[in-house]
Amino acid sequence: MFKLHRMFLVLLWVVPLVTLAENVDLRQYYEEQKAELLKEFNAPEDGSEISLKLTTGNIRTGTLALLTPDTVTIQMKVGPVTYSRMMLDSFTRTQLFAADYAEYNAIARTRALKNKQEGNPRQIGEARLHAARVSIKDSIEKSNNKDETVDTKGSTEITTETKTKTETCTLEITVANMSANEDTFALEWYFVKTPITDDGDGDPEPGDKGSTEITIPGNKKAEHTATSLDFTFTELSVERENPNATSDSSGPTVTKSGDEYKGYVVFVKHGDEILDKKSSTKTFLTDEWLEKLKGSVAAPTPLSRGKKGKKKNK
Repeated sequence: MFKLHRMFLVLLWVVPLVTLAENVDLRQYYEEQKAELLKEFNAPEDGSEISLKLTTGNIRTGTLALLTPDTVTIQMKVGPVTYSRMMLDSFTRTQLFAADYAEYNAIARTRALKNKQEGNPRQIGEARLHAARVSIKDSIEKSNNKDETVDTKGSTEITTETKTKTETCTLEITVANMSANEDTFALEWYFVKTPITDDGDGDPEPGDKGSTEITIPGNKKAEHTATSLDFTFTELSVERENPNATSDSSGPTVTKSGDEYKGYVVFVKHGDEILDKKSSTKTFLTDEWLEKLKGSVAAPTPLSRGKKGKKKNK
């Protein structure tokens, strides 16, 4: 889900991002930067899930249906709802509308140049907007195997049937840098599993996980692939039949064990700030689940490919 968050400012102390003569006209520079930024802007794609923060402070979440220069329409449970640009808070507008995005970043760049011209070393730099959007395409590879053996002990025939189901999830993750500047983001992903026992399905819990850092030029996108470990569930059935028995068979004894794949959660962060997050279900984005994931820190991995299970013949 494309989530909008508040901006924060970081001062760059060492080398200014623009090196221009001190007599550059600030108004002209502002207009030039604004025109350049208008061309660079990338709007969210139709069909993506987004959250809008209104000027009232309320949050509205839905699927992007239509985006015009002055309105945004999202599909909600009650149907399509349209909000005018001025009903949205200022940061939300920078993520949706090219004019707001260009104006914000042009002002930031012009302020950086002005500080350089004034020669104040503590103010030289560019106010940076750390903003990113993440989108996910998931695919599940499934395999099923069934094996049956028959043994005889005396007059008792023992039939053992083993059913094994294996699932592997692959996430194609796309991270979009929504600011005009190159930035480095932390990408974290978590796979969720459901333990299966003889007593039934357990509660979903975090499974394997991973993380990496991605450096993306301004207004560009980067892709990353994350593949889970195998989620394997086994059902063992043992049935004994004795033609000489005086009572009816009580049926097979069934034992269940293993885990089933339940879903995923993906975060894109800058420092400790979550800039966007996506999940296979909204349940895994609740405060309760965020606390669970917080206690299950994603391990850094140079490449997010896990062990792939081999397909088995039925």
